[in-house]
Amino acid sequence: MSQKRPHIIIFNPDEMRADALHHLGKNQAAVTPNLDKFVQSDAVSFENAFCQNPVCVPSRCSFFTGLYPHTTGHRTMTYLLRPGETSMFKELKDAGYYVWMNNRNDLYAGQYSGWMESNADEIFYPEEGSRAPKAMNENQRGEEGGKYYYSHYEGQLNVDENGKNYTSDDETIDAAIDKIKNWKDEKQPLCMFLGLFYPHPPYQVEEPYFSAIDRSKLPDRIRFEDCIDKSKMLKQYHEYQNLEGLNEDEWDEIRATYAGMCMKVDEQFGKLVQALKDVGIYDDRAIFVDCLTKVPFLVNLQRIYQLTQVFRILWLSLWISMRPLWTSQRLYHLMSILEEAYVELLLIEANRFVNLVAAKVEDVKENCSVTNIISQEVEQHSQRMFTGQRRWHRQMMRHMPRLRCCVLRASNM
Repeated sequence: MSQKRPHIIIFNPDEMRADALHHLGKNQAAVTPNLDKFVQSDAVSFENAFCQNPVCVPSRCSFFTGLYPHTTGHRTMTYLLRPGETSMFKELKDAGYYVWMNNRNDLYAGQYSGWMESNADEIFYPEEGSRAPKAMNENQRGEEGGKYYYSHYEGQLNVDENGKNYTSDDETIDAAIDKIKNWKDEKQPLCMFLGLFYPHPPYQVEEPYFSAIDRSKLPDRIRFEDCIDKSKMLKQYHEYQNLEGLNEDEWDEIRATYAGMCMKVDEQFGKLVQALKDVGIYDDRAIFVDCLTKVPFLVNLQRIYQLTQVFRILWLSLWISMRPLWTSQRLYHLMSILEEAYVELLLIEANRFVNLVAAKVEDVKENCSVTNIISQEVEQHSQRMFTGQRRWHRQMMRHMPRLRCCVLRASNM
């Protein structure tokens, strides 16, 4: 078994929905060839993955600490990680990883001097992206109270003399590719976190993405009157946004522009993957693609640790969940223990876990269901819970809340 530690790439668009991916079959207008190919050839895509919170800051604080958003008060956009709180990036850095991230991470509180920098070896600050051309119709949204204002729709963007609209996301991707192509240290693994802005509002994109979406293929939208038994807050949002004046063609333009933004994100992901292949480290890396709410959740760990199909899928969740057990000396010993013990750990609360997880796992060679595997082996692994490795099991049980908030973040299909 190879002991080489993988490079870790975390590709994190903002506000990207699961139905923005063509391969999931929910939106035939979606154009995401690179992410689709990634799933078809190498990765696992979870059809029902949900974040712990629909707002980016609480969600990321949860994902990268392994704690529920409410556990340490990270419920809002304004309460980010503060000094004294650790995260996956800090743990990886302490374990010998070179941690590279862009400044838009929605994770670390900026008012504490040096705090964000202490969690990474290098932070990239884009500059050119702020000078990207603006929307062709700069008054598209109109005044507050108008039908477009709270739609956040700005439409088609202008391009520069080179036919580009070079945003901070483009600059971040290019900087990451440059770092990959110039990475010379064969012993130190690299961890990259790319916190992108797209497809976050305002909804705007340039050609060719703007016109590439076939409006006629867009699925029927969910209308407010079709939503029943929802919270009163949603009704208040609906009334406040005042979007009833939009007709179906206008709604389609907004949704198609959003899909065009997702198409651009897909192209950026393709460039990043190609760079990994060009320098020969694509097979020595783990890639995670994750966003918000009901989200695209794509995982590829290759076969670095020669783990079973299910364990390779669960590895990220377990890795975050077991954060308190990490030390640089014991990290890889813990890997070998978890390879034996992960099913027992999940079965401590098997019923709750089965209710949370029903995501189908598609593999080139086999189709399987995580819940079927677990339910079929409950008795066998429950018996093993109390024989051998008791000390490790006791430590793991103490951290079950971390696992429950992280593992797959999936709902019943």
